[in-house]
Amino acid sequence: MKKFILFSMLTAALTVMALRPGDMIGKPEFRLKWIDCTPFKVGELTKEEQAVMPPLRILVFMFTRSENSSQIINMLEQIRLKYRGKVMVAAVTPDTEHDAKIFHKANPDVRVRLAVDSERKLTPLFMAGSMLYPMGFICNAEGKVLWNGEAVDLAEAVEKIFHNQSNVQDNRKVSLLIDDMQQRMRTGEIRPLKQVADKIFKIDPVNPTALRMLLFVMESSGDIDGAWKLISERIKASPAALRLYYTALDMIRRNPRLRNQLPQIISGFYRQNVNSTDFIAFTETVLLSFSGDADALEVVFKQMFGKRKRPELSAAENARYDMVRARLRYLVGDLDGAVGYQQKAVDAFKSAPQSRGAAVARVQLNFYRKLKELRSTVY
Repeated sequence: MKKFILFSMLTAALTVMALRPGDMIGKPEFRLKWIDCTPFKVGELTKEEQAVMPPLRILVFMFTRSENSSQIINMLEQIRLKYRGKVMVAAVTPDTEHDAKIFHKANPDVRVRLAVDSERKLTPLFMAGSMLYPMGFICNAEGKVLWNGEAVDLAEAVEKIFHNQSNVQDNRKVSLLIDDMQQRMRTGEIRPLKQVADKIFKIDPVNPTALRMLLFVMESSGDIDGAWKLISERIKASPAALRLYYTALDMIRRNPRLRNQLPQIISGFYRQNVNSTDFIAFTETVLLSFSGDADALEVVFKQMFGKRKRPELSAAENARYDMVRARLRYLVGDLDGAVGYQQKAVDAFKSAPQSRGAAVARVQLNFYRKLKELRSTVY
C-alpha cells in the first residue's frame, strides 16, 4: 500500500513539472542527436531567428519501434507539406540512435526532422509521467507552449490555431485535466474518471483524448451501453464534428450488437455540410468495414446514386468517387455497372498519373472484368 501511495505521489509530482500550454519552454540545452538533418531549435528563439523561422513549431515525442510509428511520421509529413513555411516539425525519440536510424531508413520520403534524446533529459521535461505516447507539442516563436495532446490530433489542433479557434488558457485547463484522467486510469477510479471527463467536455465538447480514454475504460469494464450513450451524447452536442462519426463506426465494428445503430450514424454524417474529400473518405471507410451490411449499403447507395449532385472534384477525387460507385454496383450484384464505373475511374487517373490509386484502380478493373467472364461461363 505504501509503495502504491509513493508511486501515485511521484507520478503526480512529475505531471506538475511537465510543460503544458501557457508554459515557456525557456532555453533547454540538453544534447540531441539529429539524424541526417539540420537541428531543430527547441524553446525560445532570438529576434533574428524569429524573423526567418515559421510562426509555429511542432515537437512530437515518440517511440520509433512502436506499431504505428511509420503511420505517425507520415501523418507529420502531411502536416509539414500542408503548412510549408508556416510550421516546422520534428520528432524526438528516447530510443537508441541505432533504432532511430533504422526507422529513418524505413521512411526515406519523410522530411520531418528526427532526433534522439541521447541523454533522456528533454523527454521528461515535456512528457513527465504521461502515458500518452506519441505526444505532440505546438509552440510559438517565443517558445510558449500553445497546445499539447496526442499526436494523432495534431492536424486538428494546428488548423484551429491558424483559424484563431484555439485558446491557450482553455488548452491548459484541458491538458491538466487529461493528466488527472491518467491518474484515475492508473488507480482504476472509473466514477471520478467520468467526472473529470465531464469537466473537459464543458470546455471542449468533443475533446478526442478524453473521449478515447473514457470509451476505453467503459468498454474494458463491459459497459457497452454506457459507452454508446457517451458517443451519442457527443454527436448530439456537436453534430458537425465529423471524427465523432468515425469513432462511432469503430465502436460498432468492435461490438456487432450495435449494428442496428449503423444506418443512423451513416445518415447523420451525410446530413452534415461535408466537403467532397470527407464525403469520399467516409464512404470508403463504411464500404471497407461494413460491406456485408445491407442496411448500411442502402444508405450509402442512395447517397451515391440518388438526387445528391455530384460535387466538383479533382481528377484523383473523381477517380475515387467512381471507384466507390463501382464497388457499390459490385456489392449489389451489378457487374456491368461495376466495370463501367471502374473504367471511368481508370480514365480519370490518367489525368493524375502520380496518384497512388492509379495502379489499384487498374487491378480492380481487371477483377471486375474477370468476374464478368466467370459469370458468362457459369451461366
